[in-house]
Amino acid sequence: MNSTTSPKISKEEFEQLLFSAQQLEQERATYQQQIDLLNNYYNDVTMAEQTLIELKHCKKAHNTLVPIGAGIFVYANIDENENVLVSVGAKVHIKKPLDEALANLRKRKEDIENQLISTKARYNEVLERLRGIEAILQSVG
Repeated sequence: MNSTTSPKISKEEFEQLLFSAQQLEQERATYQQQIDLLNNYYNDVTMAEQTLIELKHCKKAHNTLVPIGAGIFVYANIDENENVLVSVGAKVHIKKPLDEALANLRKRKEDIENQLISTKARYNEVLERLRGIEAILQSVG
């Protein structure tokens, strides 16, 4: 008897494995999208944090460039650097001390990091299961 013969599975088992692989691939893609979104959000929060740190050390009446999107900047004069406006949702903004806003950003960053860790762990679990099924399919295919 040849030891290199591939294991035998029924057609139904093969189809079930294929179906499971397709489901896992969709799940993997969903987790990858979530990771990408979280990374983008993390980068935005980090950029805002860096900007607030720089603003904290600016002198009043400091002239600067402010990005308005799509690679366009406008000149602005910093008249106050002790308070900032923070969005609280539904187009509502409140005035907060810069240090409080900075603390909130740091907390948000920590939350995003935790979400990334959790999402990456689930992604890796799905990927491992998917690779296992693919190995079985290749061995019988």
